Amino acid sequence: MKEKNRCGLTIIVGIITSIITVASIVVAGLWLLDRKKKREDRELEEYLEASIN
Repeated sequence: MKEKNRCGLTIIVGIITSIITVASIVVAGLWLLDRKKKREDRELEEYLEASIN
């Protein structure tokens, strides 16, 4: 009976670990996209300031 409980626990821990991993990948991807957008906005702002002067 203990072997079945251990197997079930291992599966639950594996599922939770998988969910955390996917969530981490999504957060990292969103963070990188936001960082890229901010950099592009900053470059555009610098370009516009330089073209006005």
